[in-house]
Amino acid sequence: LTVVTKITITSQPVDFSGAVGDMATFTVEATGNSDLTYQWQYQNVGTSYWQNSSQSGNQTATLTVPITAARDGQKYRCVITDADGNTVASNEASIFVE
Repeated sequence: LTVVTKITITSQPVDFSGAVGDMATFTVEATGNSDLTYQWQYQNVGTSYWQNSSQSGNQTATLTVPITAARDGQKYRCVITDADGNTVASNEASIFVE
């Protein structure tokens, strides 16, 4: 008997606009039939690779990032993993500096 674990993202992160000094918040919601873990990642403007975030909440469903001029256009996503090692990545969301 093989049990297939399926992770379903029920709420995707959305773009965040704010002023320098504000805090951007990205949230993801997911369901699965085993313990889920979260790892937020970011992609700098002009690059094609993702890096694990070290910002507040980087291993939870909600990430908080201080807005700086250098983060204008920076993308974020969350990689969700279940106890069996299955992973799914959320949609990308970006920070836009107002």
